[in-house]
Amino acid sequence: MEHSTYFKALFVCVLLGLYNLYAYSSPGSQPAAPHGASHDWQTQFVSRLTSSNKPFYEFSGVLEQSPGDKRQHKLIKLPNGIVALCTQDADATEAAAALSVNVGSLAESSDLLGMAHFLEHMLFMGSGKYPDENNYTEYIANNMGTYNAYTADFETTYFFSVANPAFEGALDRLSRFFIDPLLNPSSIDREVHAVDSEYKGNLQTEGWRINELGHHLSNPSHPYSQFSIGNLETLQDAAKLLGVGLHEKVVQFYQQYYSADIMKLAVAGNHSVAQLADWVVEKFSEVPSQGNTKPELPGHPLGSAQLGQVVHMQSLANINILLVEFALPDIRSLYQQDPTLYLAKLAGSEMPGSLLHYLKQQGWAISVHAHLHGLNEGFEIFPFAIELTPEGLHNYEQVLEAMFAYLQMLRDLGPQKPVHDEIKSVDMLDFKFYQQPKTMHWVVDMASGSHNEHIIPAHYLTKDSVVRDFDYQAIANILGYFTMQNYRAFVIAQNHSVECLDREKYFDIAYNTAALPAKLTGSHVMDWKSYGFHLPKPNSFLPDNTDVLQSADEVSEVAKEPRLLQANSTHELWFKQDDQHFTPRGSIYLKLKLSNEGASVKDVVAAAILDACIAEVFYEEFEPARHAGMQFKVDLSVSRLAVRVTGFSNKLPALLNALLARIQTFEVQPHIYDIVMTQVKQGFENAKYAQPIRQLGGERKQQLNKVPFWSTQSMQAVVDTLTIDLVQQQIKHIFAATYFKMLVVGNFIEADAKQAAEKVHQMLDTDSQPSYAHVPWRVVDIQPGHYIYMIQSDDPNKVNNAVLVTFYCGPTTSNKHGIVMMLLSQMLHDQFFDQLRTKEQLGYSAYARQTSLGSGKRLLEFGLQGESNPIYMTQRIDSFIAQFRQYIVEFTAEKFDVLVESIISSIQERPQTVYKEANGYWSSVNSGTYDFRQVEKQVEQLQQVKLDDVLEVWDMYVNPETATEYTRVDSHMWSSKLHYPSTHELSTYPESVIALSGCLQSGGLANATLANIEHVAQSMLLSHALDKLHGVYISINATQPMDILNDSESPIRVALEAAISPKRVAEVVHRRKTVDYTMIGMVQTPEGKWVIGDIDKFKAVQPLHGLPVPAIKLEAVN
Repeated sequence: MEHSTYFKALFVCVLLGLYNLYAYSSPGSQPAAPHGASHDWQTQFVSRLTSSNKPFYEFSGVLEQSPGDKRQHKLIKLPNGIVALCTQDADATEAAAALSVNVGSLAESSDLLGMAHFLEHMLFMGSGKYPDENNYTEYIANNMGTYNAYTADFETTYFFSVANPAFEGALDRLSRFFIDPLLNPSSIDREVHAVDSEYKGNLQTEGWRINELGHHLSNPSHPYSQFSIGNLETLQDAAKLLGVGLHEKVVQFYQQYYSADIMKLAVAGNHSVAQLADWVVEKFSEVPSQGNTKPELPGHPLGSAQLGQVVHMQSLANINILLVEFALPDIRSLYQQDPTLYLAKLAGSEMPGSLLHYLKQQGWAISVHAHLHGLNEGFEIFPFAIELTPEGLHNYEQVLEAMFAYLQMLRDLGPQKPVHDEIKSVDMLDFKFYQQPKTMHWVVDMASGSHNEHIIPAHYLTKDSVVRDFDYQAIANILGYFTMQNYRAFVIAQNHSVECLDREKYFDIAYNTAALPAKLTGSHVMDWKSYGFHLPKPNSFLPDNTDVLQSADEVSEVAKEPRLLQANSTHELWFKQDDQHFTPRGSIYLKLKLSNEGASVKDVVAAAILDACIAEVFYEEFEPARHAGMQFKVDLSVSRLAVRVTGFSNKLPALLNALLARIQTFEVQPHIYDIVMTQVKQGFENAKYAQPIRQLGGERKQQLNKVPFWSTQSMQAVVDTLTIDLVQQQIKHIFAATYFKMLVVGNFIEADAKQAAEKVHQMLDTDSQPSYAHVPWRVVDIQPGHYIYMIQSDDPNKVNNAVLVTFYCGPTTSNKHGIVMMLLSQMLHDQFFDQLRTKEQLGYSAYARQTSLGSGKRLLEFGLQGESNPIYMTQRIDSFIAQFRQYIVEFTAEKFDVLVESIISSIQERPQTVYKEANGYWSSVNSGTYDFRQVEKQVEQLQQVKLDDVLEVWDMYVNPETATEYTRVDSHMWSSKLHYPSTHELSTYPESVIALSGCLQSGGLANATLANIEHVAQSMLLSHALDKLHGVYISINATQPMDILNDSESPIRVALEAAISPKRVAEVVHRRKTVDYTMIGMVQTPEGKWVIGDIDKFKAVQPLHGLPVPAIKLEAVN
């Protein structure tokens, strides 16, 4: 359910705040071994020369590597101290690189907070060799690439992926970040506003708020306690107070801390390791070496003053979380033993005898998470998070007592080798049958995860992925830190039993701090046996046969699609034996179409609640399967039951059968029903806290384009009318399925697939319902016209607005249109981001992309989120669109050919795992297109497409002056901080007047009426308009400063100029004939745009798209 997903995302955000990396490396002609590390870093590196005779050092030992990892690796060191991993993947269609600097926000001084993050932004703004601000980003975008960076407490990491042929050029551009960055003064103001926008965009995000309060309440003498994101106050204003320029300080920070000796680099692509090493040495040897530039940290951020405290934090969203933080020492030297993994496996368990099992039986908790992500130098903080029910919130002290009783059991029993061996056995299977990650994920993990000075070179590839020998003492020592004397607790909820009168400065978080009661801080001996706690039983799902049924020698040709083994009135069965990965893994997909004719919103919510109840129970009952290297997903709605099982193939069919059999006999238990109802209601309530741009691109987009669709509000209205009996009745509905589809891919034979299908067939009463009883969802075919769809945010604290401008660009059935849209999207994205986000500073979130909705039309979307009013942001998007046509015209043939080749390379990439291969097939089977040769068709179209085709599509669908079927929807989400235009105002005043009014309000000039502003807009000259605007504010005795009107680059001036300019494009739109919607209560703006009021009425008068015609005739193989 939505809330469960929300909490997991939230918890990841919390952990990311604790994800701090640190390392050490010293300068010299050959980098010396870090303090405390093996001499292997000195003795096992030999001198080498590149093809151009530049020196470097290569690891001469053996890198520990999975037998299933077919890539080649080379570990090298540069004379300046950079350590680099070079990886060749002959099958890779993209190359990637990541450079991680072992300095982050903990290096900042207290008088300029956010400097590390600000520097990260500034390094993208050009270099001496590539002075154009956009050179790096444009080069990557034009070569089918992506790029990003992040700043954490202990590191700052920069990374990109790009088409293989363009890798050297991208790598050279990245290297200049660290050799001759411009840090141009002209970029300072824009980028500090970008940092500020990023900060403001996270103000209502609970993960960020929890993270910030945890830092804020740490030892105030430790830099961990400092605000780290940065904003205008802590950067721009703070520099002014210090009497220094922000440019001077960012240059100083760069020069002080960015040293080659604390950098780790990882590169990967289809180039040879020798070539990759040559490029690395050639391009990064110039990075200056300054030795170890990392700051020394003053002890642990959780001292005696912080431990033993309980913090009540007032959340914005309806969540109940108990977050416990334990203070641990530096454990980086224990990376081979990884003693916290033992605790994480047991503490997060749901099986009988576990902490969570007990808490659920009491009705107190929903989930438990306990796991470290990354290792720090000098200290560690281990988070133990428990998602509570309202009853659990009320009894949080008893929850803490239960937690400590469980931890005492682990200490009393001592580390158990069978538990460790079970973890290790699955880990060794994963190691032996290695699944290759995406190239960019690989390089980021290798670079950012290699700052631990204790890692020996031989373990460079496997430092985080191999569970080694059982170390009783290491685990016992770690368990000794999880006591009542060594923690602090955060109780996070909307309402508390104590008053939250204290305020955190930057996120305005209300909180209360008090000492924990004596019963939760002493040396009490807990009677853990009275809780029924015990260790888990041996895992029956561990695979006992990992034989691979087909070897590479037996495959003469790789099949390009699955075979249809069975097709009849009850089901279809697809099968493909693994013929390219050769591992004992597989995937089975099953979808049962259910009778949903006449389903009501009440039925929809009942099915969703049953789905969540099943998930709660199955997560516990089938936990052994997850620990045995198998994953499952059961997804129930009113129209279908979808089951997916993946993992080691030996017991995968048995897992599927067990899941289905358990569903047949499933009974909703009252305590589970209560937990789920809490989650569901919280999910409905918390939907409004999602970022505005996510709401427009998610639920609001679905609501506009999908039939049937039930909104959050409509489901929230009926949830309290449901009963446990009504939810239980949904079980019968499942097994009266009308039809099922199944796909079996991996280490199986045909007989396995047929047997699995037969098992499903036996369970179902497939003759009970006719096929027409299943009503599939359909896509609304919005008729040509320009529409505005407006919503006001329900969150009173949100300062951000959002706009999603959507063009409907032809049917999804046209392969050529799809290819052209793919090219157009790639050409648009970086240009749009640069103009609207970087140059105009309209918001941190800005994107242009192509997408589609099922069997409907292809969509071209422009999304923007920021503090400006939505109509003004829409105007700026229109301005960009008006100018982009010329960009297409001037796009060179050479650049276009490179872009085409990059896309061909990216879509031809072989699936790296059997799961990804199966998922691609299932997408075609599930959608009903059965277009398994789609990639071949796309390549064929790409080889024929011309730049003129891109211009033709632009003029056909996007250009308002030429589009004959111009279909566009502008979706707006307005912050409650701004005046929300009424329907009367939208139909009376030009949008440029309303946009200017919103800009004036945002600028602190909120007194003028729309009539006043319209009078100003009637001026023919800008100078006259400015005079009139000054006059308006003088006449109403406005106290706001007038100098804001004189800033030529401010949104007010830009909006004013738009308001007095000719309305040529608007007149073209107004002349265009559209359906007359006045009879259903819709109104038009002066520009001829229809304002969607009642969305259900609007959808009711639109036709629907048909379902896709299959690409092949369904005939089973004999």
